[in-house]
Parts: sequence; C-alpha cells; structure tokens
Amino acid sequence: MASDDTSLQRTRVWIIKALGNALHVGYQTLPANDPNTYGNKIYVWEGTAIPWSDPQRNLLAEHEVDGAGELGDCVIDIDLGGVAYIVGYAVADSPGAICASADVEATLESLAEPAPWIGNEEVKEGQVTVDYRMLRGYQPKKFSNWVGLWRGEIDPYDDLAPLARSEVSESANEGSVELDLIKTLRPGSYSLVYFAGKERMTAACMRTFYWGGADDDE
Repeated sequence: MASDDTSLQRTRVWIIKALGNALHVGYQTLPANDPNTYGNKIYVWEGTAIPWSDPQRNLLAEHEVDGAGELGDCVIDIDLGGVAYIVGYAVADSPGAICASADVEATLESLAEPAPWIGNEEVKEGQVTVDYRMLRGYQPKKFSNWVGLWRGEIDPYDDLAPLARSEVSESANEGSVELDLIKTLRPGSYSLVYFAGKERMTAACMRTFYWGGADDDE
C-alpha cells in the first residue's frame, strides 16, 4: 500500500533574502520541535554541495537557531562576497543531522532538493517496508539514522516506545527500510518517522498513513 505526499511533514529551509553582508533564512521543522532546546543549527558553505566528509571545509557560518517554534526565520551575518553558497539545516548540534538544504535560488515554493522524504509504505505479514530519501551525498548509516513506527498520530519527540524500529543500514542517500513487527497491526492510523541521528530530537520527516487491514495490501 502506497500513499501520496499529503500526509508527509518534513524539515525545510529556504532563503528569504540574500544581501552582501547578511542572509535571511526561513525554516519549517516538524510539529512540536523546539529548535533552541534541541540544538538545531544552520550552516552555510561556499559552493553548491555540502562537504559531508569534511564539514569545516569552506564553512562560512554556523548559526544556532534560537527560536522555540517549529516555523521561523533568522538573519545570519555573513560576508557572501558574491560566491555560490549552500545552506544546510541540522535538527541537532552536528552537521551529520543536516536533513534539508537550499541554495541562492531556493524559495519556499521551489526548494533545492526534495528531501528529507519517506513514503511508499507497504504493510505485509509481520513487516512494514518504507522508502526514504535524504540529501545528495548524505550517508544515513554513518550518521546512525533510523526509522520508527507508531500507532496513531504522534509527537515524534515524545518518549513513547515505537511498535517497531530499524536502523538504516545503507550508505546511499536513498533506499528502503524493513521494520519487523512483533505484533500484527490492527486497522487504523500509523506514523512513520525518519530520524537523522540516534536521538529522538533528530526527527527529520514524518508520514501518517491509514491501514485498513490485510485487504489493503491486495
């Protein structure tokens, strides 16, 4: 059973305005996120790609997000100097938790990359399979990414134990994850959450879907 993107919530970042000495950046994270408490950061690099293997290379700015809401904006003082640059939004205090990016051309309606994303969920006997996509060059296994499944519509930052969870074992920025179920799912709503790190505060995107039972998969 696959669903469309109407039930997908994800971290996003975009550039509102670029000036010679400042960058006005907008962001949207998951419901109930507290960027200040959870150490969210915005990074700015010279170039058109995030240097995952050496985050300090060509790093122009590292900005702590001090807002308390899931949606907001901030101004980063920076001398752009007319070079190409890319912005990365991290859901924790580490470049490894970056899950959304934007370049100078990005706006809220036209983002640099369609990531993070999770979808095409399929429920089979004893297992749920779901596809994921992160940013170009990102390595989910290296940064301890994982996916969790909960019944109902949840707050991804709560400590409620998942029905199932699975580490992302691939280094590729996109692929699929299999979650083994201990109990048979009952018909109803479920939430899948993709995390860009070991901690619950690193929730990057979330999808809610309805499963009507075994007949749904036929």
